[in-house]
Amino acid sequence: MTHVVVSRAGRLAGAPLLLGLAAAAVFVLPGLAAALEYDRDRIADGELWRLLTCHWTHWSAEHLLLDAAVLVALGLACSLHCARRWLGCVALSAVLIPAVVWLALPDMVCYRGLSGLDAALYALLASSLLGQEARAGRWPLALLPMAALLGLAAKIGYELVAGQAAFVNSAGAGFVPVPEAHAVGGMVGVAFGLLGGARGKTRPFPFVPQPEPDPVVVSVTDSGSFRGGGKSESLVACRSWTT
Repeated sequence: MTHVVVSRAGRLAGAPLLLGLAAAAVFVLPGLAAALEYDRDRIADGELWRLLTCHWTHWSAEHLLLDAAVLVALGLACSLHCARRWLGCVALSAVLIPAVVWLALPDMVCYRGLSGLDAALYALLASSLLGQEARAGRWPLALLPMAALLGLAAKIGYELVAGQAAFVNSAGAGFVPVPEAHAVGGMVGVAFGLLGGARGKTRPFPFVPQPEPDPVVVSVTDSGSFRGGGKSESLVACRSWTT
């Protein structure tokens, strides 16, 4: 009998790639993005799924590649460093971002993009590392994640003032950023990183392999059957005005 130990982090490591591939599929399949984007009028008519699916729609290939690449990279890093928190961070951000857009930006007709979720994961990783180093008393090492969080705040401030995305040619693609969505994602990420980090377990940066707690043991018998056992983680938008 062979025993295979599957860690919780290992089970979640493929999730960021799946989320990125889902965005790519929505982009390439004809008509799917239009059916899933945030459309205020259609949401008002009862198409409520758009409040969640809008994150996986994009305006251009450049927009998609940047958003999806950042999501996959940050998602993988967070799944290794704070596996128990990153999916919760993504889920809460995915709900709160369109809710804030609906309530705070009533003139916005449509938007698309993963950048709000990217901001959440970025803030989660940076604040988690900041809390880890601060609790250990390694304040010089805490300066880097602190600077990363200040950089996110500066990016959001630039987008508010300039009305242009910091890393995507939004003007050429015919849309403008929604820094309010990035701010919501960033605040959710900081909350999960600092408040959750005080109670949760994290791996030391740069994610040195360590024994995983609470493994799931899968027993493989000679007949090929299985028996389980063991102890039982920005949205860039189209801002339109009506007359």
